[in-house]
Amino acid sequence: MAETMNPPLVSVVMSLYNSERYLTEAMDSILAQTFTDFEFIIIDDGSKDRGADIVRSYEDPRIRCFWQENAGLPAALNFAVRNAQADVVARMDPDDICMPDRLAKQYNYLMHHPDVVIVGSNATCIDDTGNKLEDVQMRPFYATGEFSLPESPCVHPSVIFRRSAFERAGGYPERMRYGGEDAVLFNKMMTFGAISNIPEPLISYRLSHSSMSHKSREFNRLLREMVLKEVSGEAISNEDWQILADAYKHSASGHYGYYLYIGKLFLTSSGKESIARTYIIKALRNSPLSLHAWMCLAGSFIPEAWRAPIRSYLKNLKRIK
Repeated sequence: MAETMNPPLVSVVMSLYNSERYLTEAMDSILAQTFTDFEFIIIDDGSKDRGADIVRSYEDPRIRCFWQENAGLPAALNFAVRNAQADVVARMDPDDICMPDRLAKQYNYLMHHPDVVIVGSNATCIDDTGNKLEDVQMRPFYATGEFSLPESPCVHPSVIFRRSAFERAGGYPERMRYGGEDAVLFNKMMTFGAISNIPEPLISYRLSHSSMSHKSREFNRLLREMVLKEVSGEAISNEDWQILADAYKHSASGHYGYYLYIGKLFLTSSGKESIARTYIIKALRNSPLSLHAWMCLAGSFIPEAWRAPIRSYLKNLKRIK
């Protein structure tokens, strides 16, 4: 009789959509994990770049690659989980980087806490070129039945979760393809168990143009409303979805918003003024009449001894969405 293979303990799922730029670094960080009993499911969501070729260049037998017509991140992740063999699923994005012991720490925590259905972690934000921006500190624990609406209780690509709770919650809401899919899913999963975040950064979370585009105040307001309605089960009309889609397409954030946001993050860190100026100047090239950007640029030349109150002021203003 042929020997049967045991299923892996963890299924790592990742969706690609024109993600070739950082893909090798992201994949290498998963394949180098100290925890090795996993499969790596990668869904190419209708990409038009070389991402699939990069995946096929790897010979690691743990990698399983699928292709589908472009349907959006929630649909791609649902497809990945449906094809997963493990009872525990870990998320990963193609522009982020895992610490080598990420899966080991999260899997061990999940196994020792049967009441917990999701384990996330803190994250270190990095820019397009890998420079450290800031650490994101997540709330360490949410009890069963507690909610964090309309926000997500976890950094999305940092999570590992029980597949059974995922399925009971109905998976990712595929209509939320413009964002908020994690907030909806995780808040629903809290009905079936607790959520924990390991209080150390287990991933480097890249703030890139693609991850920060289409983030105007109006879009964020509409998206929060959709998250609340989806979690509560309130009916959402086709007109509401169309309004959200239009806000996504016409959001005014663009490159200016990205560059200024990153520049201000660097400006609030001592010793990174020159990097901050690089980003602020890029913002000004996109919006030369921005008084706020000119003020930030001027602030980057102020002597360090005078910077403390200004740094505090900028921290309060750094989110421009």
